[in-house]
Amino acid sequence: MQKSLLENPRLATLAVVLGMIVFALDLLTPMGVAIPMLYSGLVLLGLWAPHPRFTIITTIMATAFSILGSFVSPPGGVDWIGITNRLMALLLLWVTAILVLRHKHVEQTTKILHGLLPICAWCKKIRDDEGYWKRLEDYMEQHTEAHFTHGMCTECAAKFESTPAAERLPKTSG
Repeated sequence: MQKSLLENPRLATLAVVLGMIVFALDLLTPMGVAIPMLYSGLVLLGLWAPHPRFTIITTIMATAFSILGSFVSPPGGVDWIGITNRLMALLLLWVTAILVLRHKHVEQTTKILHGLLPICAWCKKIRDDEGYWKRLEDYMEQHTEAHFTHGMCTECAAKFESTPAAERLPKTSG
């Protein structure tokens, strides 16, 4: 289910206000001052956004403000320093956006178990939220992205090898 970009209107409002403040500072300072670096804070708001598109939109908005600011900032400073600062700010914006998007992707694809898991001390089954006891493997596969394969540790392999073959066979009821 897709979440709305405006699911958190406070965050959207904060992004607009922060963007306007940084743009106003950009308009008041000469081009050589590295004010556009502050737009990275706008992009970092994407960490709290409900949808990754928020990060892309804020990065595009910050890029546009930074480019616009280079044309309307008061003259002053050395031109090549101003241009270099703008290019570094744009690089910082997009690298920050990529890192935020990567973090959001990892956050969405990783399931983490929290809290205490009631586990049987004898058979190692786990009690789920409905009160049913499930094998550890089944529970973990349902609640995480983990899948299990089975092997035998060296201690159990040694015990298995020392057990007579007749005792290794499963007991049949009946």
